[in-house]
Amino acid sequence: MPTVERPSNPPSDSLAGQRTIMERVRLEWMHYVYEFLIVALGISIPFLLDRWNQNIQDRQREQQYYANLQQELEEDLEGIRLNRAYNTYYQKEYEYGSQIILQNNRNLSDTLGHIFYDTRYYSDFHRNSNLYETLIQSGELPLISNREIVLRLQNLEERYTYLNRVESNHFDVIMGLAAPELVTRLRIEPFKVIDEDWLFGYESHNLLLVFISLCKEKEDIYAYAEQLITELQRILEKELK
Repeated sequence: MPTVERPSNPPSDSLAGQRTIMERVRLEWMHYVYEFLIVALGISIPFLLDRWNQNIQDRQREQQYYANLQQELEEDLEGIRLNRAYNTYYQKEYEYGSQIILQNNRNLSDTLGHIFYDTRYYSDFHRNSNLYETLIQSGELPLISNREIVLRLQNLEERYTYLNRVESNHFDVIMGLAAPELVTRLRIEPFKVIDEDWLFGYESHNLLLVFISLCKEKEDIYAYAEQLITELQRILEKELK
């Protein structure tokens, strides 16, 4: 039987045909890839533009909130400083009255009487709105990228709550302890000390010490709140640059 030799190389026209098919397949795949990329870009670019615009708007809202917060803090700081000075004035007055009693200086009984009459005054910052709660209710909390601002706002609100409670206690002491004594121990108009012995006694001295203690406690809160506000303002100034 005659042997059939395997061709060593395919015919050139067969190779050309295979190359043509492969080229056609490659071109078709490239066409599909290009179409996919065009469609993907057509979808992605508007989405990315919307996202970019949204980020800009969110940042603008964040900046506006910081500016508004800065204004509110400035008003709070002014109020705290005024109340702090008011509180310091009466604390010193009560301390002076305490020294008059300890020295039993009856020559200053009218002065001491006026000091007791002044116990009806007290500093009252008493902020009604809550900065942190307002932030949550406004829905702007997610916009605040600097979480330190949120934490410091919470801390400041705790100081405000504490201060309001102490101020309420101060008012209760005035109405419950001081006022009843003022109307029985002093004549208001024209002014005259009616019960000098009570005025220089231990009960009146204890009452002054209570007022001094309240003033000192409020001074500590005022000082700390003022520090918190100034620190928070520095952070906001950096965010607003």
